[in-house]
Amino acid sequence: MEMHSFEKWFVNSGLFNLVHTRVLLPKVFALANGAIGPVILEIGCGTGVTTHEILRRFPHARAFAIDYDPEQVETGQKATVLLWRPRRRTTRRRDSISTSRCIY
Repeated sequence: MEMHSFEKWFVNSGLFNLVHTRVLLPKVFALANGAIGPVILEIGCGTGVTTHEILRRFPHARAFAIDYDPEQVETGQKATVLLWRPRRRTTRRRDSISTSRCIY
């Protein structure tokens, strides 16, 4: 699903990212209670903010991140390549219905 320009602006804003990484993600990670497997699939990765947090908090994990929006994927690839070795993350443009094509 493509986002409208306002939606894209909002989810890429500093305020949203701050709330997302400091308030929401810690609660989600607490629900996992440390039970994170070696491979994580993130659907709707956007620019990679959550991907970055996943890889930072779970150093043993490898992340496959997908998004439908090519601009978001390109931005996410540029951001994560500076921070993480390619073997720990893979970012692709895919529709969530076709996730199996991303992994194999």
